[in-house]
Formats: sequence, structure tokens, C-alpha cells
Amino acid sequence: SLLNVTSLLVNLETNYPSVAVDIGKIVLGERSRKKTSHNQRRQQKELSIAVCTLLNSGGGGVRMESEDKNYCFREHGIGLDIEQSLRGCMDSTETSEYFTWMQQQSHLLLFVKTWNCGGPEQRSAATKPRICSLSTGLSRRSFTSVVPVTSSDAAGFLREEGELCQKALLNFDGGAKETPLKTEECNIQGATARFLKRDKLIVGEVLDFTETTHIEFKNLSTENILEYIRKTLPNYVSAFANTQGGYLFFEVDDSSKVIGSHVEPFCCAVFYDNPESWIVTGDMIERLTIVKWTELMTAAVPDLADKFENELSLANGPPLIKPVYSKAGLQCASELQECLYPGKPFFLDIFLNLRLYLTELLGRKTAYALKQKLVNDGGYASKVCVIPQILHLNGTENQMEVAEDDIFHLYPENYTLTSRDIPAFLRALVIVVLCFKFYLSDHLGCEFFNLLTLKQYELLSKNLHKAKDQCVLGVPGTGKTIVALKIIERIRNIFHCSTKEILYICENQALKKFVGNDICQSVTHVAFLNGDFLEVKHIVVDEAQNFRPEENWHQCAQELVKKKSGIFWVFLDFFQSTHPYSCGLKFSELYPQEWLTKVVCNAKQIYNVMFNLMEEILQERNTDMPYEVLEELFKQAECAHSLSGDYIIKNNMGTFEMAEYVTRQCNSYIQQGYPIKESAIRCSTQHAAWVFSQILEPELKRQIRKCRVRLFLGLAENILEDIVLDSI
Repeated sequence: SLLNVTSLLVNLETNYPSVAVDIGKIVLGERSRKKTSHNQRRQQKELSIAVCTLLNSGGGGVRMESEDKNYCFREHGIGLDIEQSLRGCMDSTETSEYFTWMQQQSHLLLFVKTWNCGGPEQRSAATKPRICSLSTGLSRRSFTSVVPVTSSDAAGFLREEGELCQKALLNFDGGAKETPLKTEECNIQGATARFLKRDKLIVGEVLDFTETTHIEFKNLSTENILEYIRKTLPNYVSAFANTQGGYLFFEVDDSSKVIGSHVEPFCCAVFYDNPESWIVTGDMIERLTIVKWTELMTAAVPDLADKFENELSLANGPPLIKPVYSKAGLQCASELQECLYPGKPFFLDIFLNLRLYLTELLGRKTAYALKQKLVNDGGYASKVCVIPQILHLNGTENQMEVAEDDIFHLYPENYTLTSRDIPAFLRALVIVVLCFKFYLSDHLGCEFFNLLTLKQYELLSKNLHKAKDQCVLGVPGTGKTIVALKIIERIRNIFHCSTKEILYICENQALKKFVGNDICQSVTHVAFLNGDFLEVKHIVVDEAQNFRPEENWHQCAQELVKKKSGIFWVFLDFFQSTHPYSCGLKFSELYPQEWLTKVVCNAKQIYNVMFNLMEEILQERNTDMPYEVLEELFKQAECAHSLSGDYIIKNNMGTFEMAEYVTRQCNSYIQQGYPIKESAIRCSTQHAAWVFSQILEPELKRQIRKCRVRLFLGLAENILEDIVLDSI
């Protein structure tokens, strides 16, 4: 029976800023372990589970205590059965790459490097399964035997099964459909099918067919028949179902009756149990469910080669990474790396052993978090340790000491960062500090990350203890909202805030709904002026150019924040003003000031249209805006990538002709796989939008009904739920 893994816990209070699992006392040494016992098998299982967990969770260490106080690793080794179980965790012989042993008195430490499904070079294609498993929970038939599906074979098998779901399946009523040749196996299956149609059997009768890949006989000469069937039947069902089906015959001796079970072929993979695979969740070891395990084993992302550069691929990294992309034409990770960390000698001086200078309050937890992020977010797959050091500030003299013991000496020598490791480490560090969840992730059916631009990162890396007031001006498509939301995350982390203590204020309902209330309170500026926010300490304002001067919003927000010495950041884009009035801010108040001028969120064709509109806005000069600043922003504006996009202009169309055209376009987008909610139809005025909707909606519903897509036309504030049909 499988171990109840809740007895194993992750220990986060050790000297090591890594995931550590303590499995207690264990028999160690080749001679001692030759006398196998139930207790030793349990210890071996616990060690295997701990190692599998660490391989899947970014690496760490297993701590065990020898039952023999005189145990010496150098003299006694660990035991052949333990060696075999460790090889079994990996389905590989690469033990020296992943495991390092160190003895401390009667305790033995096993350092486990993170699993990496790629080859020795980080950018090489996957040569191993995505995650480690002691067993897959899957069986197949091979000749007349039931064999387990190995981790190495599981991913290909699962993908193959997914494809077969769309194809015709074999049956066994005398052979496969459209079988070109009458094979011996088909003859046996035909005899089996005829046998099953009989309504009686003769005592002592000898069957005229034998076991094959699709036929198995089981003798139930055991005292506890039900217990035997309970243990063995799931395995046979999985094996037959995963190998085009078959017949399983149970023979019961006391009545000489043969009972046949017909295991049908199955269009998906059939498991006889949950896979034996684990990950760390908090301070617990969690066994993966079939759904989660399958998701990790077969994880794949859409091919975005024409629009994005792949910076971190699922095909060659640790198990828990997410794919990371940068937009085609923007600075890639290696270029950003040169900008962020240009001086290698300086970098090596600070980071050679990754010694972090931390306050005593943060200590080991920060080192632990950074190490996990380097591996599970940044994809760093080599051996690495992060050493916390405490910096005491006493008057003018700085004193630095290593936390408790000099724990660097507790790590094996091969965990020291070398010059050969620097490029891969720097790449992982760049991804850790620059990546954010890409907002198309949900639409594409997988979670992946994008990289910030250098200017966005510089904004986000400001010291918030000093940069409490900040004004950010930008042109359309420069990612102001992305930066605003990342700043909110930083405020939460640095000041340990609750959701109610941070307020995000924007102009419209759609953006308010998009941001939601998971990381902060999200409100429109109207709701802010009409509400009481007594718990709020920090405020981030987005789209401030569209607020009104008579609302006195700026003074209200500033006073609320100053009372609690909080953060007050304001984001504006005067090129997107929706009214010809002042926004209630004097230009002298827009300091300290930062600019965002690299357009990254819109295609080049859209940028070209925006560029022309921005130029018109500057020429008109009919609104109360700081035109000198806008002219400088306009001069610096640039499309920072090469994604072209597309647009079509149609002239002189009547209303009914426009309705037909829009219907054809929407239908075309659905046929190409675009979500219908991604469409927006904009008219000059609200009245024009209402009139157009009366003509468009019936025809659109009639056409789209064929595609079995539900259709709702709604206002812009419902952009997350409906096709937008609204005024400009």
C-alpha cells in the first residue's frame, strides 16, 4: 500500500534557505540494508517520495538520521536498494548531476538539484519527461503481459491518446475493422468472440484459444477472491483499455465456470491509480491528481513564433516554470541582461556566492523565496544556493555577519556559483525581475509570461520608501496600466498591505472590472468621490486625464494618503482625453515625473493611426493641456516592435451594407478561432449605435447561430462579457 504522505512535512526552519524534508531515522549502509524489513521498505519509500517532491519543486535537501551512531558514509555507503530507488525517481542514470551527499555526525544530508527536462545545455530540446514520477498510474499490454507505462513514455502516450479520441476505434467482434490481412491474432480474437456467445460450458473443457496481447486468463485459486480482484482488476482494465481493449477471463475452480470480462477500448488514457508524483505546496507535500499530473506532463503552448520571441520554453526547464516570451522586435532577454547587468566583475563581486545583504527581519525567508524564483520562474536548472547575510547598522559603522552559523560551509562545494554558470544565472535573474503574466494567457488556454521593457522596469524598481509621490505620463499603448498594477503588487509586498488598504481609481467600469478586487480595491473616480475609504493607505490613479477639475479628486486623494504617509502614484495620457477640460491638476503638481514613450501594446498599423491622431491633437490645440510636454512626448514616441497588424478602410457604405459587412467579418473571425467577445463595433454617437444595433443584431444572431456561439451586444463597460456595440 502507498505511504500516507501527510506524515512528511517540509521544514522551513532549518539553516538552509531551501526546501528541506526531514524523514527521521533510517537504516543506512550496504551491509545493514541487506536484512530487509517492512520498516526499511517504508523508509525507502519515504526517501523516494521526498526526492521526487524536491526534483519537481525546484530542488532542496533531504535530512535523515542513521540508526547506527557509528555510521560513516565514506566506509558504509547507502545501500543498493536506496541507490535503485533514487535511480527510479529519475528513470535515468544521471545521479551525479542531481544528487550530492554530505554527512554531519550521525545525520546524512542529500542535496537534490531541480529536475530539468532538457539536455545538459539549457536551450536544448526536451530529452526527459516534464516531471518526475515513481509511477504513472498507467498500464499497457505487451505481448501477454501487463507492463507499467514509464514516465519517459507517458507524455507521448497521452498526446497519442488525445489524437485517437478523434479517430475511429478498433473493435473485437472477430477482428479489427478494415483489417487487410487475416492474422493469427485476429483468428484467436474471432474464436474468443464465438466462445462468449455460448450459453453453457462443459466441465473440464479446454479452451481452443490462448493468451495474446488482447486476451488474459487469471486463476483465482486464492482464499480472498474479492480482495485479489480489487487489487488486480484496475491494473488489467487500465492495460487493456490503453491497448485497444481485450478480454479478461477469471476462472473459478470450485464450479469450473469460466467468466469473461470484455474490456472495451477507450478513447482517453485510463489510470488504475493516481500517479505517484508529488510537489511542495506551502509546508506540505501534495500528491498530484491525475488531472494536474497530466496537465504538467503534456504542457504545451501555442506557436507564437511570428509575433513573439521565446525566452523560456517548457521544453527545456524545471517542472514548474511557465513559458516566457518577448514581443518580436523588442529587446530580448539577452539585450535586457546587458542593460541591467553590464559589469561582470562588479556583478561577480556581489553575487559570486549569491550572498544577499538583508535586514534581520527578512533573513532566510527572502533567500528562500529568491532561490525558488530563480528556479521555478527564471528556469535556472544548475545547482545553486542563496546565502542570507545580516547587515547591522550601528551608528556610522556597518557590521555584517552570516545568519547563525556560516551556513555557506554547510553546502557542498559544487553548489558554488562559477563563472561558467553566470550567463544562465543572469538570464534567469532577468526573467525573474522583468516577467509579468501576459493578459492573453486566459484566451490562449495556457498561462505564460511576457517581459517588461527597460523603462517599465526602471519605474517599478524605484524605492517606494522614497518615491511615495509619482506622476507617470505616457502615450497610448505604452503599458501604463500594466505598470500601475505591478506597482500595486509591489506596494502589497513591501508594506504588507491588505486588499482594503490599497485603492485603484480609474475612469470606466470596464477597466474597474478587469482589475477586480483581488489585489486591491478597484473603483471608478465617481465611486471614489461618493464613498468613504477609511482603511485606505495607498492610492494608484489610472486615466487621470479624464477626471474633472470641479471634482477636487486630486486633493481628496492626496489628503487621504498623506494622513497615513502612503504611496500616491498618478498615471496620465493627455492624448486619450475624452473631454476638452482640465483634469484638475496644475502642471506644477505633476512632479516628480516619469515618461513612457515606447509603444508595446499595439500593432504597428494601429500605432501609425494613433501617431497621426496625436499629431492632429497637437495641431488643434483646443483643449486645456500642457502642449509643450505633449510635443516632447510626441517627439520621443516610437513603436518598439515589428508586429505589423492589419486594418481595412471602407468608404461610402450604406447602413444595411455596413451591417452585412460586419456580419461577414464577425463570422469569419469565429471560423478562424477568434473569441467572439474580442470584437468591438463603434459608431459616432450613442443614437447611431442604437440604430445600427437594431439592424445588425437579428442578422448577426442568425448567422452566428450556425456556429453555436451565444451572442450579446453590449456597451463598452461590458467589454469582458459581450461584443461591444457603442459610441466612440
